[in-house]
Amino acid sequence: MNALSLENLRVELGGKCVLGPIDLRIPAGTWTLFVGPSGSGKTTLLRAIAGLVAPVAGRVLLADLVASDGPRISIPPERRAIGLVFQGGGAGLWPHMSVRATLEFVLAAHKVPRADRARRIAELVELVELRGLEGRRPGELSGGEAQRVALARALAHDPKLLLLDEPLGPLDARLRHDLAARIHDVHTRRGLTTLHVTHDPDEALPFADRTVRLEGGRIAVEKLD
Repeated sequence: MNALSLENLRVELGGKCVLGPIDLRIPAGTWTLFVGPSGSGKTTLLRAIAGLVAPVAGRVLLADLVASDGPRISIPPERRAIGLVFQGGGAGLWPHMSVRATLEFVLAAHKVPRADRARRIAELVELVELRGLEGRRPGELSGGEAQRVALARALAHDPKLLLLDEPLGPLDARLRHDLAARIHDVHTRRGLTTLHVTHDPDEALPFADRTVRLEGGRIAVEKLD
């Protein structure tokens, strides 16, 4: 079964085609690396899948759900069951909120009953190994810890598809390897389908099932790893 199918997907910005046409099938439970030079369309692709950019043509299917169909159909991002961690995700945390408050806010926004939130927060904190840091704000966390909070926030609403846009970039080599391994563990335990954009494929290549290279907004190479 495919977790994601892209059919003739095309995105324009300022009247110029910056992505596509893209045809791609992503099997459920797999980890796919997207690589390519700056400006090749990697981030635009993730944003189109997440519903943050509107394609001018083509379809995005999440399993059997038509999430977008050109300009005619577009399901809003919050209804797509997608978790998204941007580049420098830790820096994008709300600076005035503790780890616990951040997760509480996301769970409330997704209408998780108040009685269930404490249990869910404890599960998420355990999952990303942040026990004991629940009361800290982003300024009191290391770079690796902040990125793990960003990951927990992305996982709070139980997504089936996890999109990672250069999530390891700001970290040093040791932390990149450690966090990649931790994300892969979460990917496996949760049965996620993960799409990972990176400039450095070596940081996650040991965990990938395949690599897709983009050039000029189109797929240049697709290979199993």
